[in-house]
Amino acid sequence: MNLNHLNTAKKPMIAVPITANNLDDIKQSIIAINNNQHIDLVEWRVDFFNNLHNFSMLKQANELLKKELKLPLLITFRTVNEGGHFNNSEAEYFKLLDLMIAEMKPDLLDVELAHQNSLIKNVIQNAHQNNILVIESNHDFNRTPVKLEMCKRLFQIQNDGADIAKIAYMPKDNSDVLNLMKVTDFAKNNLSIPIVSMSMGNLGKITRLYGYQFGSCITFASLNDSSAPGQLTVDTLNNVLKLLNE
Repeated sequence: MNLNHLNTAKKPMIAVPITANNLDDIKQSIIAINNNQHIDLVEWRVDFFNNLHNFSMLKQANELLKKELKLPLLITFRTVNEGGHFNNSEAEYFKLLDLMIAEMKPDLLDVELAHQNSLIKNVIQNAHQNNILVIESNHDFNRTPVKLEMCKRLFQIQNDGADIAKIAYMPKDNSDVLNLMKVTDFAKNNLSIPIVSMSMGNLGKITRLYGYQFGSCITFASLNDSSAPGQLTVDTLNNVLKLLNE
């Protein structure tokens, strides 16, 4: 996957999460994705999968996705602390990441910032040795950090060696939304890696629609079930982006 065009594209990449919890539903998601021409990237939210601890089942689902999808695949398994379903130890989190790098080889892999820094750097190095790009992410479903803290986290992600920096926070008011967009604009001009940012919920919907004007290169939408508050459907998002570009 080539990242060179992300910061210069006229519109953001549209990513769609697969949140199915079994193989049959994943197959249905693949059909729906392949029938929609507006999707650029697929995120498989592994933490929704019922057989998360059955690695042979995970590999089977991964092989199906890589075979049937004609789009880049991002693998994410989000921890409970960041709005996901994975509730095991940090050691188990990194063990699963290493297995995915070695056995599943996605195009991109999500790694959360809120873990031991040395373990994060080791995973990123391991991923790069296997030609896998890394999105290092940070989420807070309760609040939006102050601008300085958001900037620090983005620069930490860049220093860790990740390929894309992603932040997603819940706003309490319009000022939180504006602050996130200001930080995104600052990061676009001061970081050397692409940025993905969003405010969640109804207040933050504008960032999913217009965030790319401030530097956010990927926006997440849903086919049916959303994976985060405030996600729009692919068709709605694409229609609005088309109007904005016109």
